[in-house]
Amino acid sequence: MENGLLGLVGASWAPSGASRRHIRRLERLTLSFFSRRLTSPRGRRYSSSVVTRGDLSLRDGIQLARKKQILIFRFVSGVTGELRVVGVCIPWRDIHVRTGRKDRKSWEDHLKYLECLPTVIDQYQGDAQPVVIAGDFNQRIPRQTQPQRVYGMLEQILLENYEVVTSGYWDDIGGYLIDHIATDGRCSAKTESIIPMNTEDGERLSDHHGVVAKIIRKMAL
Repeated sequence: MENGLLGLVGASWAPSGASRRHIRRLERLTLSFFSRRLTSPRGRRYSSSVVTRGDLSLRDGIQLARKKQILIFRFVSGVTGELRVVGVCIPWRDIHVRTGRKDRKSWEDHLKYLECLPTVIDQYQGDAQPVVIAGDFNQRIPRQTQPQRVYGMLEQILLENYEVVTSGYWDDIGGYLIDHIATDGRCSAKTESIIPMNTEDGERLSDHHGVVAKIIRKMAL
């Protein structure tokens, strides 16, 4: 049994320097937006964003995790009303493989990020607010072509404890979504809309589809 709308949460990705039009589109869908940018010790800049409906209080700011002295980036967290939203941007499989620093193997940074994810999300398990994890997972759910070991780590870290409400939704280019919204056991969700890659007049928003979901608190039995 479900009762009590907690809000709408959107998950989408846009490249650094994306137009404000993309942000405004998300704001129209969900009415509130926050974004924080992190500068690493080497001067490289990364960002994570979460879009929600409701008044958002950035209580924790960006969360950092370290694994074997490697900076794992792109976490952001905040509270909107009675809902904790954690934004993630899991690195795509070939980051720094053939471009950038060219010092990585496929899926290397992706797997390191997943290893660190529990240090971020586990700290909220005792909070009063239900927890939603939203963002660019860079994996199709259920599994399609990604290696079983990569999908298996995502299952172990996240899918065993959270319901990915966007699982099984298709984009219009022949695959499941890679932007996702996941809820803990205290709330449920219903996917409201898929965010296209392009606007109606052809402006590019992203290289893949985003998603918006309605979050509802579960009633205690």
